[in-house]
Amino acid sequence: MLNQFHDIIPGSSIHEVYEDSARDYTVIQAIGAKAVEMAITPLARSISCEPGSVVAYNPLSWNREDIAFVPAKYGVAGQKVTSLIGEEGTLTPLAGKIGPLTITAITSKSGDAPSTLSASPTQIENKFFKIIFDGNGEICSLVDKRVGREVIDSSSYCKGNSLITFEDRPMKYEAWDIDIYYSDKPYPITNVDSITVIESGPIRAGIEIIRILRDGNESVIRQRVLIYADFPRIDFETEVDWKESKTLLKAAFPVTVNSLRATYDIQFGSIERPTHWNTSWDWARFEVCGQKWADLSEGDYGISLLSDSKYGWDIRDNVMRLTLLRSPNHPDATADIGIHHFTYSLYPHSGDWRAAKTVQRAYELNVPLKFGASDANNAPLVPSLSLVSVNLPNLIIETVKKAEDENAMIIRLYEAYNQRGEAILSFTSKVISAESVNLMESVPDGPNPVIAGNDLTFTFNPFEIKTFKVKLGVG
Repeated sequence: MLNQFHDIIPGSSIHEVYEDSARDYTVIQAIGAKAVEMAITPLARSISCEPGSVVAYNPLSWNREDIAFVPAKYGVAGQKVTSLIGEEGTLTPLAGKIGPLTITAITSKSGDAPSTLSASPTQIENKFFKIIFDGNGEICSLVDKRVGREVIDSSSYCKGNSLITFEDRPMKYEAWDIDIYYSDKPYPITNVDSITVIESGPIRAGIEIIRILRDGNESVIRQRVLIYADFPRIDFETEVDWKESKTLLKAAFPVTVNSLRATYDIQFGSIERPTHWNTSWDWARFEVCGQKWADLSEGDYGISLLSDSKYGWDIRDNVMRLTLLRSPNHPDATADIGIHHFTYSLYPHSGDWRAAKTVQRAYELNVPLKFGASDANNAPLVPSLSLVSVNLPNLIIETVKKAEDENAMIIRLYEAYNQRGEAILSFTSKVISAESVNLMESVPDGPNPVIAGNDLTFTFNPFEIKTFKVKLGVG
């Protein structure tokens, strides 16, 4: 937890701190990878797996709908791709094929089926969207074909996925503050080096755009805009070789949505903020802290912007913007200089963010599947192993872990939609005992759930965090 200190995380420490934390993170990531391997390997060896399949584990508490990137070493058939960082693998559509907290075998498509995708340097299209780019690689039109609706507002000062730099010189506390007047000096990035088709299906297609900040220190932005044959999400996979000083970079999307309030993801819930600056309070909240997503929705339609690692947002009127990079000079003169990799995604949808399951789609972007190899010599094999599921989409199982002080399991979940009601946790083994506890796992917290065989029934309140200490039988 040392590197979760509040100056290390936002970039407001001196340079030597980041030299130390980089070394620490290398060790921490290796420990984590080893722990995952040690957990997945014996489970994967128990799963029956046909030739051309791979054993996958879903760490999330619902049937996944996204696309998996399977490392090349597993030899799965399908569309072969190479990631921005050079990893080779195969794309596998999930479409509900792997259940909540479940390990099972999945098979990719061979790639022989007709593709609904098309891609050129000026247009990409699938059955969901038709996206047209201008000569600067910006989106001048995005039609949601499901509802016949233009998503990009052509009357705005920017276009879809406009990358804009700003002079970033706070009055004081460079690394801590963004002052509101930064927006007085925008510098749209217009230097496009190339636009090429990078993938053409049958599972995913897209283009790669390379931009160079020739008005600055010639930072290079390499970005892939990717769409899927059977999944309605638009990904912007990005690599930035950042060399700028006192400069802020944002991605902007002017959308055809009318709403006085926007919603932002926070841990165990969400918050709303106005999209106008009518009062001094609104004026002071020009930049919003959020985690995996932000959403702007009107009565029957909305746009969610998802992020895998960027947490500063601003939505004013109908323009959604995500802060991508900064480069203060104090207290670290080289802050953020170097190579960055991140992905953000556009997720147009009918209804509001609840109806669209934006929470689930954002988790899927952030939490990939884990993979392992089956062992045909390890009999008897089973088709799948699962642990627990919950029967309502507004309840997210966030944590499954061993209890700290006894031989029991901790299940922690939260209510995400501002609703109340009754729900059921279902285990694959008989529940021997269960109690509600606090976050420290030591003190009873509220009424205990009702046990009935493999199920726990409990009540919940809006945005409530529920923690259960559970003991299961064998089998």
